[in-house]
Amino acid sequence: MRQFFSDIYIAARDFIKYVWPAIGPLIGVLVGAYIANRNQRKQWIEDKKQSEYRELLSTLHRNSMKMAALVGAPHRQPGLTATEQDEYDELNRETTQVIDDRIFIAKEITDLDIRKEWVEVEYALAKHWNVGDFSMGVHSILKKIRGSVEKIIE
Repeated sequence: MRQFFSDIYIAARDFIKYVWPAIGPLIGVLVGAYIANRNQRKQWIEDKKQSEYRELLSTLHRNSMKMAALVGAPHRQPGLTATEQDEYDELNRETTQVIDDRIFIAKEITDLDIRKEWVEVEYALAKHWNVGDFSMGVHSILKKIRGSVEKIIE
């Protein structure tokens, strides 16, 4: 039995002395590459999320301002001209599309009910010409989105 442990000791010593110097650095490189790849992928996803949030915020803000300006022009009687209605509809379609086609932040957008809130505030503007309620609703949507962005940045 004593010889058995002696043989194991010699084999381990020889492994550490002759084999480990050759494969140790290779294992270290592989582990390092795995960790770097994992971190790089995580950073890439965070960058994509930030980009999608930026596009969503910009589109919502820009298009809501244009829509409110179309509806709330001074001395306007209710109703838009055909050209104005087409522009309004295109702004609404673009905004809805940007809300719907997010890939990396789709779960967050769904959890925040952004699509539902947009439909509600746009309806208030389209049917009731209430620019004040529309602006407050858009502000609320933008605030929720910014809150979600802060979680990524932290």
